[in-house]
Amino acid sequence: MFSKGDMTIILHALESYDGMGHPDRSTSGKADDLSSLLDSLSPKKDNEVPEAPPPLPNLYLGSIVYYSPGHWSVWINGKKLINRKNVPTNEFYIDRISRSEVELIWKPAYIHDILEHSQELAASGVHLSSNIRLDESGGKVILHLRPNQTFLPRSLTIREGLIKPAAMTSPAAPGTAAAGQPGAPPSSNVPPISHPPYPGQPQ
Repeated sequence: MFSKGDMTIILHALESYDGMGHPDRSTSGKADDLSSLLDSLSPKKDNEVPEAPPPLPNLYLGSIVYYSPGHWSVWINGKKLINRKNVPTNEFYIDRISRSEVELIWKPAYIHDILEHSQELAASGVHLSSNIRLDESGGKVILHLRPNQTFLPRSLTIREGLIKPAAMTSPAAPGTAAAGQPGAPPSSNVPPISHPPYPGQPQ
């Protein structure tokens, strides 16, 4: 988009062009031309509500393979992280590790929802687990996780086992009943899709 300075230069150029002996135009026509030009150059206002960011994923620590402080690997949401590629600029960074636990630093793409929910919990007298810390200034979530544990960002809790996010469903249209309720159409009998377990996940 053009800056205010650029717009001023364009307007001066148009005025100079009109004063160079070209066929006269009516004042109203000139104003309409300038208005159309300004409208085409000005940023359009988008009255639509911006789309909400996608929900943050649950974090599942599948397993820890530990040989020494400088030789280890972990599986987070099915992806392997090894010590050679463990750098602080990554989204996931292992700050401390042992055979039974990791201190995981997570830098989500956006942390506003987590901080907002934390403030709501604090206002209602609910305190976070000592295994969960939020670094608002650094945009980090600091977690102490053991193998086969899942961090749930929606509830700010850590649970045992692999917990996948609940499927998002659209509300029923007015005048219709939800599946399983009286008057609802029969649900399909298509079996659910099974996914292979994450590495390190108990069978």
